[in-house]
Amino acid sequence: MIAFVLSGGGARGALEVGALQALVEAGIHADMIVGTSAGAINAAGFATNPTAAGVQRLAAQWIHAPSGDIFPGNWFSMARRFLTRQDSLYPNDGLRRFIEANLPPGVNTFGDITQIRLYITTANLNTSTLYLFGEDPKANLVKAVLASAAIPPIFPPVEYNGYQYVDGGVVANVPISVAVGQGATTVYAINLGDSGAMDDPARGIIPITQQAIFTLMYQQLLDDLVDVAQMPHVTLCNTSSSRRFRITRFATSASRPP
Repeated sequence: MIAFVLSGGGARGALEVGALQALVEAGIHADMIVGTSAGAINAAGFATNPTAAGVQRLAAQWIHAPSGDIFPGNWFSMARRFLTRQDSLYPNDGLRRFIEANLPPGVNTFGDITQIRLYITTANLNTSTLYLFGEDPKANLVKAVLASAAIPPIFPPVEYNGYQYVDGGVVANVPISVAVGQGATTVYAINLGDSGAMDDPARGIIPITQQAIFTLMYQQLLDDLVDVAQMPHVTLCNTSSSRRFRITRFATSASRPP
């Protein structure tokens, strides 16, 4: 079973569309797609039409996405939301509209996705665990994607069935293990991040916090790679978006990758 795995990456999510295009043009057809955060937006859009035409439609949505609608306001409005103890610096209404625009009419639940298996990762704040949308065909598709893209403190948590959900990158930014757990035997991982390695020490509250988050996410990826490398029945490929789109095969070694 072939799976595409799409990582989080914020505005760089547009780059994933190019990687998807390269995979489709290479004649690689997925049976499953798993997405986190920005990757969840792309995974849901691709799942509704997993063809070259579907990728083109997804690309057009990103090209014409008005950032001012997704991130409305300015520093003053963000300060006001902070001082009034709102749940986030931005409301998620614009993000919701962007997600809805990526879905064709009549596609409301995971059960409406019929051509490919779709899974969306989120973090459950109440249980402090990963929650995987896609196993329940009645689950609301927009809410699942909105929750997976709810980056704290940028966007507010999404409430669903009595729980609060936030960005899936908190628990699995490159959800390779999720795809393998759902039966994938060949995984094409599109990773928008990097190791975040630094030549110079981080200075300042924000840079240090960002580096700590990069370290957490990269360690999650390393752990996944080590685990999957010890599974002889799984082939793991990497579609890199850092320079040019290219597909490489990870060595099946139990050692930790560089």
